[in-house]
Amino acid sequence: MKTLFLTCALFVFPAANACLQETYQKLFGNASQNNRCQAIEKLPDSTLVLAGDWADRGYLMTVDHSGALLEFLSLEGLIAGTSSISQVLTDADGNLLAAGECHHCLPGDTLRKVFVVRTSPDLQVLQSKIYDGLAPQKGIFDPRLARVGDAVVLAATADNSGWNFEDLTLLRLKPNLDTLWRKIYHSCDNCGFERIIGFTHTVDGFAAYLEHPFGDSLTMYRFTAGGDVVWKNRSPVMPDHRWYDLAYHNNTLYASAFVSSGAKTWQVNSYGLSDGAYQSTVSITDRPGVDKEGLKLRSAPDGKLLALAHIPVPNAFGTPTKQSFLYRIDPATKQVVGQVSIPPAYLSGDQLATAAVALNAEGSEFAVGGYVTPELQSFFFSVNKFAAEPFKITPDTACAPAVFTLTNQVAGATAYAWRLDSVLFSTAADPGPLAIATGGQHTIELRAVVPVAGNSDFLIDYFSVNSLPEIWNECAFCDNKPDPYIRIRDQTGQVVYVSQPIEDYPPTQLPVSYRLRGSKIYVLEVWDSDAFPPDDFFGAFDIPGNTPGGTMSVTNPEDPDTPLSITFSTVQLPAIDTVVFARVVWVSKPDVTSTVQNASSAGAADGSITVAAAPGGIQPYAYAWNTGAQTPALSHLAPGMYSLTVTDQLGCSSVFTFTVGVLVSTETAADAAISASIAPNPSGQDARAVLRVAGSAADGSALDVRVFDAAGRELWVQTALSGATCLLPQNLNPGAYLVAVQNRRSGAVKTLRWMVL
Repeated sequence: MKTLFLTCALFVFPAANACLQETYQKLFGNASQNNRCQAIEKLPDSTLVLAGDWADRGYLMTVDHSGALLEFLSLEGLIAGTSSISQVLTDADGNLLAAGECHHCLPGDTLRKVFVVRTSPDLQVLQSKIYDGLAPQKGIFDPRLARVGDAVVLAATADNSGWNFEDLTLLRLKPNLDTLWRKIYHSCDNCGFERIIGFTHTVDGFAAYLEHPFGDSLTMYRFTAGGDVVWKNRSPVMPDHRWYDLAYHNNTLYASAFVSSGAKTWQVNSYGLSDGAYQSTVSITDRPGVDKEGLKLRSAPDGKLLALAHIPVPNAFGTPTKQSFLYRIDPATKQVVGQVSIPPAYLSGDQLATAAVALNAEGSEFAVGGYVTPELQSFFFSVNKFAAEPFKITPDTACAPAVFTLTNQVAGATAYAWRLDSVLFSTAADPGPLAIATGGQHTIELRAVVPVAGNSDFLIDYFSVNSLPEIWNECAFCDNKPDPYIRIRDQTGQVVYVSQPIEDYPPTQLPVSYRLRGSKIYVLEVWDSDAFPPDDFFGAFDIPGNTPGGTMSVTNPEDPDTPLSITFSTVQLPAIDTVVFARVVWVSKPDVTSTVQNASSAGAADGSITVAAAPGGIQPYAYAWNTGAQTPALSHLAPGMYSLTVTDQLGCSSVFTFTVGVLVSTETAADAAISASIAPNPSGQDARAVLRVAGSAADGSALDVRVFDAAGRELWVQTALSGATCLLPQNLNPGAYLVAVQNRRSGAVKTLRWMVL
């Protein structure tokens, strides 16, 4: 089964009809799995590889250009301890090289180490290697990979001695990942710590850019393919610069930085390859004055540079969260020639893109990998031309209340599920018009189950142990009974499933539920969970992914008289694709917060109303009061009713009504109080509704009665009313109305909602 999650995004929001068919976004895993994508690479067959860490273990996965998962590889069982992959690239044979860092990855060793894993394009493990530091009790970390021709070099920071606490080390790797040579580079005497800003290939070798926090300096190296230094340039640290990456293109090196002073811009500085001399700077002035992070660099086939960064942007709730942006820089003109915002996967939380890759020679197609917080899920985003949308929506953006037309384009599905903001609203193939009254961002999702040709999957639904070799070894104060559980390994030897143990044996049934892919072979192992490791191994069975189950036996040499015997059954699952496509739409409904200051007396004009823009519409808002004012604040107001129409950049409007009353002392509060009601309410168009006033306001006080429609327009007024009742107007259109009763003497106002049917 393949699951495809796609989100169509607005590149320039809120431009109408800006949603492109070729835009896809996918989230992987769930919040409990804590996974982060740290790298992305394109394989020779155009398959994309994502890499990072998943539940504290490094992972690799292949996806197509729309984000559909093809293969997944966890480093569980391959690299011990916790691990994370930080970079991937292809070698000269088209295989994949993944570099990362691990902790506790050797028995009894608590130091940080670096590793490289080499796999085939379909993630079959070919070799893996863990690399030690410079000496015992010395760590090595922050790995980077680069390749020129068939020369692959691993760069890392290695713990050293003396005042050079850390130094740059380069390791030239053989195809089997053994080390051809290893070299150490001291950027300066007593430099202290060294941080690798970036490491990249050049036309005939490699280059590195280092920062020395203690020495307040920067060092840029150019190396031959053999690791010899061509030149080394050391320069003082530039004030207010935070450096992020190094890239190479067309005999030029490019280093990226964020400048925290002044307008707070990004900079991409260029340096000549022949001598490392500074050449020029390209500034990215997007959102000046805002602190920014990132700016990872990568050269594209069309000669442009891809620059990936993230900026705090207010979300739908008005809270700043980090959103990622991709910029295309033309080194020839030293200009930014395009940019795309990566749409947020959630209404809140940070979205941190970590790597990008071009998909075509023209640079018009690309893919991005990263992760979202606080859920810690890997995400994939791409723009390409390989598939059409499963459904269309018209329009993309509308004013509240909005009605959207959904057009299904998934043919042959056996089941449909349409959701609005995760709530199911239809299971029909064509759900019809969808009304949304609430303002803000909304996600419309379609899940369609589509049968496909090919091998079916099988689900292990029952597993039991008939007999066990008597080789378990429990402690004297334990129950001296086995606690069997199973592990399932795939063809590469990776553990893909571990069941819970049976803690009271017998009974013999194991709680197993695992989906087998029909085209693969698996190894099913039976183990005994011991209170003190290691666990006892009972035996293993090879099972095809399309097995119907049955009874199997194997003899353990340690107890040939009692074979391991198991029985299990499987359920055949239909070969299907579950297409999950989501579209983000915007329903614009401007909103405001308000503060009302009452007048000091009935005859005074010293009241005020102040409003502030709130999320819901596209800001900035335009304001129009019934007084003719067009500012967000009114002052010098007499007691009474005031209406405000707020219009956003899409032309969507909301009407608000405010009442300026009178500050009433405790001596006059009883006289100022108004108690009123309308009957019948609701009332018919032709019926006469009666307003009744009770309390002291009905005892001869002069009252003004006004009727307003939903837009705040005054439709009817009765002034100088004396008495306890008033007939309200007839023949009004059906709808909601506001009735305001004001005591002329005290200035107190009572408002009532009146419905006409």
